[in-house]
Amino acid sequence: MKHGSLFSGIGGFDLAAEWMGWENIFHCEWNTFGQKVLKIVLDPFVGSGTTGIAAKLEGFEFVGIEQDAEYAKIAAARINNYVEKNKTNIQELF
Repeated sequence: MKHGSLFSGIGGFDLAAEWMGWENIFHCEWNTFGQKVLKIVLDPFVGSGTTGIAAKLEGFEFVGIEQDAEYAKIAAARINNYVEKNKTNIQELF
């Protein structure tokens, strides 16, 4: 599978993708084409929600998947707190 990395410096998603054999074809923060075509960031390993906050910071929509319910609650609270503080108009993320 191929993917585009939105935040290459964070590492968690990129490392997981590499371990799963996914090929990174571009880094959005460095690639203007990627910034124009990418509208939604998908993070299949949300954890505490750092990628979601970074996505919102850069103006992208965000979809997160997390198998641990407690981590999902933490991530949702962190992302929604960021969104509320910055008055970004989005739907509930989780």
